[in-house]
Amino acid sequence: MREFYNSRRQLVGYITELGDDKIYLSERSMDKGQIFCKKTYFEGKYLPNGVALDSEIIRRLIQLKINKIKFKIKNFEKEDFYAVIELKKFLDNSVKINYDVGRKTGYGNQRVCSLDLFEKIYKNQERLIKIGKSEK
Repeated sequence: MREFYNSRRQLVGYITELGDDKIYLSERSMDKGQIFCKKTYFEGKYLPNGVALDSEIIRRLIQLKINKIKFKIKNFEKEDFYAVIELKKFLDNSVKINYDVGRKTGYGNQRVCSLDLFEKIYKNQERLIKIGKSEK
């Protein structure tokens, strides 16, 4: 697993490989406002529980031939879980937004996708998946 930094040299995630999959791993927390629970429409498209990813990061993930995104979702449900989606599915179902219009947030261009499109994996499921793979 190797560290992944954004253009401002902030650690924003990790790159890891599992079999044929190259995965970008990061976190999103409800407490930090990283999940859109109140805003559900982006550019006229209904995207409940949206999660965003910086467009520059996406460009670099494509260059690195990353095929999956895996977010650790914190403080959203009773139990934290992992949310996994194919990068192509994220791109096909997301909307481009820009928070810097009229205010200087520093976030720039991002793509927002509904968390509802991700596969959810809870702690117990993760253990079962690992056990199943080790038995093969």
